[in-house]
Amino acid sequence: MDCDVFVSCPGHWPNALQKAVNDNFVYAACIRDIGVVTFEEAEIVRAYSFGCHGSVEINPDWVRLLRVVFTNGCCGFDSHAGDIAPLTFDRGLEVRVSDIVWVADAPWGS
Repeated sequence: MDCDVFVSCPGHWPNALQKAVNDNFVYAACIRDIGVVTFEEAEIVRAYSFGCHGSVEINPDWVRLLRVVFTNGCCGFDSHAGDIAPLTFDRGLEVRVSDIVWVADAPWGS
């Protein structure tokens, strides 16, 4: 993302999630059915239409979390398990905003 461009986020998003779209740092979130994750950046998910003219629309109900780390090993995503390689989600993890229970900016301080 171009650091000179401020991205306006949907008003119903939690403040820390809105901040993560414009300010790369460390954030934590509790996601329903997954558990606690940390991430460093967020993007508004865009819906692409590939018709004759193609279009891009934002989908304010979904967010893409980037550089995600699972902190509690829930749902088989234990990054410390020796028998499987950890999932890296190189293109981000798309999450329904309504499934975010809480989100925090700088969980270990700044």
